[in-house]
Amino acid sequence: MKRRNHLVSNFPVRPSRLRTALQDEGSVPIDYDRMVRHLSRFIVMHRSTDVDGEPRYAGETDDKLAFVEIIGNRERISMATLLISTPVGDAHIDGRNAAMAIRFIKNANPGWRRAEAWMAAAFLQLARSPHRVFTVTKGYRQTRIAWLQEVGMIYITVEY
Repeated sequence: MKRRNHLVSNFPVRPSRLRTALQDEGSVPIDYDRMVRHLSRFIVMHRSTDVDGEPRYAGETDDKLAFVEIIGNRERISMATLLISTPVGDAHIDGRNAAMAIRFIKNANPGWRRAEAWMAAAFLQLARSPHRVFTVTKGYRQTRIAWLQEVGMIYITVEY
């Protein structure tokens, strides 16, 4: 019996080569409101403890299967992280987490038309090689995706 690849099955974008997705450009500072756009309907954010003198905001879904952390002042953030559970077998939760990952990547990388394709391709590669980290640098922004297989979470972080 062939096992279905649940890591990428909920993403609507057909994976393409990572190299192709890197061709688009886009580098603008990201503010807090831009970063939480469309995520706030899933996650309630709150001010948390500072990190190295910078404000930190954090939030999670009601079911605690997705987490967001944003570091930096509200006008210009320095880092944003999304942790989502790998598919749990519930179509609603899996779909929501997939939508959050796509929105997070788009919010963090405005103007990068191929961000969604890069993410889908990275997820497909993670399903094959779970211990790899996929990184792309666009201008001064670095985006990383990793699968923390031991805890069943996908880690997406953007540093500015």
